Amino acid sequence: MQQIISRTFKNELLQKVMMFQMVLLGTAPKDAPGMYRLMNHVDFDLGIWYPKGGIYALPKAIASIAEKAGANIFFNSPVEQIVTDNGKATGIRLEDGTHVEADMVISDADLEHTETKLLKEEERDHTKSYWNKRKLAPSAFIMYLGLNKQYDSLSHHNLLFSKDWDTNFKEIFNNPSFPSDPSIYVCAPSKTDPAVAPAGSENLFVLVPIAAGITPTSEDITQWTETTLDIIEKHMNMPNLRDSIVYQRTYCVDDFQKDYNSYKGTALGLAHTLGQSAIWRPNNRSKKVKDLYFVGAYTNPGIGMPICIISAQNAYKRIIGDSSTEPLTEL
Repeated sequence: MQQIISRTFKNELLQKVMMFQMVLLGTAPKDAPGMYRLMNHVDFDLGIWYPKGGIYALPKAIASIAEKAGANIFFNSPVEQIVTDNGKATGIRLEDGTHVEADMVISDADLEHTETKLLKEEERDHTKSYWNKRKLAPSAFIMYLGLNKQYDSLSHHNLLFSKDWDTNFKEIFNNPSFPSDPSIYVCAPSKTDPAVAPAGSENLFVLVPIAAGITPTSEDITQWTETTLDIIEKHMNMPNLRDSIVYQRTYCVDDFQKDYNSYKGTALGLAHTLGQSAIWRPNNRSKKVKDLYFVGAYTNPGIGMPICIISAQNAYKRIIGDSSTEPLTEL
């Protein structure tokens, strides 16, 4: 990807604009297959779409559709095991001992967690050594900020690029540490959707890509918070930022592990290197357990919210025997 973009654009800033999507695919531009320049077509030609009410509106809509179709949704019900009988998935057992029978099981959990924690060893498609050798997409240091004022310098999407691009990626993928000169993404959704923040206020999502697998201390989180606030206050023209903060929450590697059983705290899943793309990505159907399917960022097509939704469509088409390549128009 980096070679293609460097041949096409000579301006360094434009090169970064055209390559930063690779971080969102979990891969350094120099390691990303050139086919992912399709992301530029998606972003710049097809456009970026925002659901009113924020991204949370999407799972709410999916839940509504499912319930209208007769689905029962259980919350706060951790799964302890995928139950099998003679090589066939027959249900799940919850941590409280409840057994739920099923004709088939579809797991949207982190795939490493599904295989190593929810299945018996002989039922797994991949060994522990397989997972240890995988190249993971970054984790993230995230800040959720509520401000009592608005900043005209912000757009809905704001990117601040690291000056030393190569060092930044090495610190994310090769020498895990908090970047010495981080790239920072700031989302101000209230610029598009006034309903997500009180009048005259701002709702910010701040993200710094960092390495998966690191174990930051509370002191690290405090230091990273101050460093990030310093940078965006200075370089995004946001004077007196700290004085305007009325709500602040951080989210990092440990939170991804705790809340999502995320392998090594990755925020995204498997990086989109060539060896982890397309047919080399884990299959969406278990090879050892009949009627067990997988959806989400670890299988095809891969990382990203719209892509994960397509993974569910792929699994559904496989279940009903639909081998067409076109998107579904109805269920």
